[in-house]
Amino acid sequence: VSASPACNHCRDSELACRYIEKKKDSEKRRVYELESKLEVYGKLLRDVQSHLTHSGLQLAIEKALAGGDQSLLSGSGGEEFLPPPFRNVTGTSISSVQGDLAGSSEHISQDINTFTINNPFGYLGKCSCLWWIQRAREEMGKSIPLAVGIDTVVDPRVPAVEKLDATMYHLDDLGMPETDREISPFTIPPKEVADVLVHDYFRTVHCSFPILNKTYFLTQYELVYKHQLEPLQTGAKWLGIFNLVLAIGRSHCNITGDITAGYEYEADYFMRARILGALDGGILFQIPDLQQVQMLGLAANYLLANHRINRAWNVNCLAICQAQGLGLHLDSDAPSLNLMIKNIRNCVWHTLYSIETALVLTTGRVPLIKEVHCSAPVPGMVRNDNLQVDGQGNVIPDPYFFSQRGLFAIINESVMILYNTQNNSMSQAEYQEHVARFESRLTMWKSQLPEELKFESLPTRDANNFTEYDKRLDLAVRYHNTRMIIHRPFLCINESAFQSESQQPGYFPLGSARACIESARELIILVTKVDSQTMMTSGPWWSLVHFLSTAASVIVLELAFHSKHIPEAHQLLFELGDRIVEWFQGLQHVDISSRRCLFVLEEMMSLLRLRNRLSSGSN
Repeated sequence: VSASPACNHCRDSELACRYIEKKKDSEKRRVYELESKLEVYGKLLRDVQSHLTHSGLQLAIEKALAGGDQSLLSGSGGEEFLPPPFRNVTGTSISSVQGDLAGSSEHISQDINTFTINNPFGYLGKCSCLWWIQRAREEMGKSIPLAVGIDTVVDPRVPAVEKLDATMYHLDDLGMPETDREISPFTIPPKEVADVLVHDYFRTVHCSFPILNKTYFLTQYELVYKHQLEPLQTGAKWLGIFNLVLAIGRSHCNITGDITAGYEYEADYFMRARILGALDGGILFQIPDLQQVQMLGLAANYLLANHRINRAWNVNCLAICQAQGLGLHLDSDAPSLNLMIKNIRNCVWHTLYSIETALVLTTGRVPLIKEVHCSAPVPGMVRNDNLQVDGQGNVIPDPYFFSQRGLFAIINESVMILYNTQNNSMSQAEYQEHVARFESRLTMWKSQLPEELKFESLPTRDANNFTEYDKRLDLAVRYHNTRMIIHRPFLCINESAFQSESQQPGYFPLGSARACIESARELIILVTKVDSQTMMTSGPWWSLVHFLSTAASVIVLELAFHSKHIPEAHQLLFELGDRIVEWFQGLQHVDISSRRCLFVLEEMMSLLRLRNRLSSGSN
């Protein structure tokens, strides 16, 4: 029965109105079904092929697979074919050991946009942890018995695991959080509810993403409730910013289970912000101002926190373009701007830079912001709501933001050089030299951290040192994440491949692979030493799932390669994997992204253990 409106005749006769499927719709549905079946059969043939020893049978399967691919490409009528539902969403084809070097040529393995389905996850590049999870599954498929692989795929207790393996914590396929209630854009929550959400935002998010001036915002916030200001008096853009702050705070309270956060969903607040101009209302055709850029940055922050990664990327890119149109990426000597206004501009730019860096690592895409094109100073240090200046009247840079900025530069440059698709002509020795250089810069960055930001021994978290702890934790997980990104390609390279190459003195591929695993171990211990519910009570709660998934990709990949780089720590790697699984178990009922990660990692760890037992039994 169609959901379309009933025709007048059926309505008058009180009959059920049925619609006959159109020929075009029927053909599309049929193509979809055939594509789905062909994908299943193709996968089965590839699995069978890897376990055959008869060369004639292997050749026959290769021809069958090649013929099937060709028939897809020569569809009738010139229309694009409908992709199968669980096609690999990563952007590269992993076919050889040489291809695992991040600088090798990269290709799109699927049409991301088709006439029926617009892939919600978009392009995911080589430095994305999802790419490496997929690499681990491919390696596991070479050594795990065929029967085990088939049983796993059809096991009803593990629904759509093939799809989850490609999306992990990305939730763009779920669409946007929606509400079934009628939304008035000018409604504001009770003061006691708003107080909880606003306080949560400034306590956990603002210290890392200082896109708002806290004093200005809270002053206006108090005036709205004290004098019950009308919407026209506060301004639509300020109300949009206010609702985005509430939405981010509510998202966090959903995870921590704070019952004082009110009854409204974060989708209510986000929808109000959209109506007020955050993403809707002809924003592309408006001449932007600083408040507009702040709204877009907060919207990207909200989407990042809710793991709508592709959407967060799109919104933040728009915010960066509008910020560049306002010259926020440059230092300003305009006499009409006082030091505080200049610092607000610098804070907005720093926030967009910070969000983009997080999204670059999550998506594997090339950053828009190039340090060489920017001269905006690091945001200044603020104490007791006062901007700190030296004896000459110059703003003193905030040490934490200064440290962040240095790390952002290393991350962006390493991604652009080590994961550059145009570097396929680079020799392995040259590639290794770049890795050594970035490792040296990262070591220098760590050694130059001020004493109050060093993270070798984090203080015990308590109510009196939330901000200090959060800053150190943020720098620590970013550092280890960056180190993994720099060294991770060497996990898939056999050291014998480098015997004929000149090597950087004192540096070698095996040491690079071990450095990657060591940083993964340190990050896992750092995050999982506290239970997940407690760890998520403060920053960087919006990215912990990503950081832990990145470490998980390293551990699983090394196990998939039989712990060839650190065979003496084979059992330790299983223990680290178990710690990650246990951590995600604590969040599975309050966070969808954690639940997805749990499904994938539990399944992969189970298969790795089974392979380990089978290997031990055959020896």
